[in-house]
Amino acid sequence: DACMAEPMRESANVADAVLVCPGQVIATQWVDAATDGDDVYRIYLEAGDTISLELAGEDGDADLYLYAPGTANVEVDPWAAFSNGDLSEERITYRVTSPGYWLIDVYAFDGAIAYVLRVEVTPGD
Repeated sequence: DACMAEPMRESANVADAVLVCPGQVIATQWVDAATDGDDVYRIYLEAGDTISLELAGEDGDADLYLYAPGTANVEVDPWAAFSNGDLSEERITYRVTSPGYWLIDVYAFDGAIAYVLRVEVTPGD
């Protein structure tokens, strides 16, 4: 099935996560630690796929989290992988263990951050 990405809109958690596709570049979105802490995206992955995420942000400090299928709330549930350096340059490469909708969370740790997120998927064997 061909993936059809949804238009960008505000997304704060699992229930309103925006569908993204392999190879997509999500450009110039914003997160703000004071008012809008999370932008959440979902992507369908097969077991054995490797997802590579690259976050580039301006100002502030944004972090990047990846959650497995079945996650109910990105604010309290455990993550599968994360990158939380001092600035907004974050990378995750993760080999997926189970099929389903995985969640990507761009989290504003400090400040207001304009960001670009690159989503690449390498199919498993």
